[in-house]
Amino acid sequence: MTVILFTEWFNQCFIPVAKRYLESKGMAFKVLLVIDNAPGHPQSLCFANENVEEKFLPANSTPLLQPLDQGAIKCIKATYTRLVFGKLRDTLHANPDCDLTGLWKRFSIADATALIAEAVDEIKPRTVSGCWKRLWRGAVSECEDLGAIDEEIMDIVNIAKQLGAEGFSDMIEDDIREHIEDCGEPFTSEEFEELVQSPTGSDDDIMEDTEAQTPSDWTLQKLASIFWQAQVLKDMVVEYDPSWNVASWLHEE
Repeated sequence: MTVILFTEWFNQCFIPVAKRYLESKGMAFKVLLVIDNAPGHPQSLCFANENVEEKFLPANSTPLLQPLDQGAIKCIKATYTRLVFGKLRDTLHANPDCDLTGLWKRFSIADATALIAEAVDEIKPRTVSGCWKRLWRGAVSECEDLGAIDEEIMDIVNIAKQLGAEGFSDMIEDDIREHIEDCGEPFTSEEFEELVQSPTGSDDDIMEDTEAQTPSDWTLQKLASIFWQAQVLKDMVVEYDPSWNVASWLHEE
């Protein structure tokens, strides 16, 4: 998340959506926005709109307070991982001549986005409600048992064993649990800018690099990297289109 992206989301998405919602309820446009302390969330936002009051969570306490960090993200990652593994298994069963490496090469950003949207849709409202208990205990009336993640993990391991390839057949529950609990470190605004401005190299350089590379086995660490990038992509899709219309369009393509 960068300052530019967040400011664009605030002005072009959050403000109009919140205003339409309040108008539909016959309420005045007065909003309290609670956000975490992050490099991409500028303090200057407090002066962006007189009808919106921004409150930043205390510094260095976000992981303890932010509700999604406590369960919803883990649920989504677990469900997404199961869906990805299931897609690989079903495709291999339907096309016995395919190999796992070839499937991974054809696994696109559109595929990832569609499965992320499906994973989000599978999350129960009670699960999200239960994740708010650390920040707003009085608003949680019914808490979904996050132990459902354990069932997802067992399903993932079973599917991995069905895939049977190296790196999958010996996968254990602790491997999946470590992946689900590791959300990685978010990029700073400076790191995003450096990434965007970095040269991509010529076609010849790309060809030389490709030829120099040797085939490598898929490992859980590599999968975790892919899933983390998919998570970043999902966040961007939500910012630009909260209704997931973009994800639906990508899936149809």
